[in-house]
Amino acid sequence: MTFEPKYVLVLFEMSATQPLPDPDALDPREARAAERVAALERLSAIGMALAEVLERRVSEAIETGDEIGAGAAALGYSRVSRAVRQTLALKARLDRDAAALAQRVKAERAAALDEAMNERLRRGSTIQ
Repeated sequence: MTFEPKYVLVLFEMSATQPLPDPDALDPREARAAERVAALERLSAIGMALAEVLERRVSEAIETGDEIGAGAAALGYSRVSRAVRQTLALKARLDRDAAALAQRVKAERAAALDEAMNERLRRGSTIQ
């Protein structure tokens, strides 16, 4: 039994006209980071509104001599203000992380574009 070499046409090779990666496309990681930041901005706005209401309640309770009401409102204010501070601190951290992510995404896209261009050059195709 003898085997003869067979030649097969390769049809699934990458076309030379395949578009290059879009450097401006939104990365899913960036979209999720933007959603988290938007949620934190909303939370901080709600917290600030609550803090303002509680501040007025403390002032009103003090003016009327309601020590128990003033104490309860002050406790609520301290809790809400702490939550707002933590929310703002987390937002600042996410902003720093988003900046680092943007740099990584930019570097990844540049590398992918460079690789695609080099692949086209290796194949002898023109770069469009």
